[in-house]
Amino acid sequence: MHFFNTHIILESRAHVPNDYQSTFITLGEHKVLPIDFALKIAPSVGLRNLVVHKYDRVDIKRMVDDIKNEIHQYYDYLRYIKGFLDSEERMS
Repeated sequence: MHFFNTHIILESRAHVPNDYQSTFITLGEHKVLPIDFALKIAPSVGLRNLVVHKYDRVDIKRMVDDIKNEIHQYYDYLRYIKGFLDSEERMS
């Protein structure tokens, strides 16, 4: 996702944020993602950073429950990105 977010932001000539979480907000501000959705999904990258970089102890049960309950957000994210790319392609 980070690659998609950053690439779209660069292509739109917008300022690329310093952190991955803010890339979702920038996409919301530029109407690539609905802003309410961008605000909802952005914090999910904090879990990724926590797990990958081992910043703190991870409650595995809670992590698995959160993933099960929120996995639909990532399908929605892919749908929004595909819709944006399809609309950009039609405009070319």
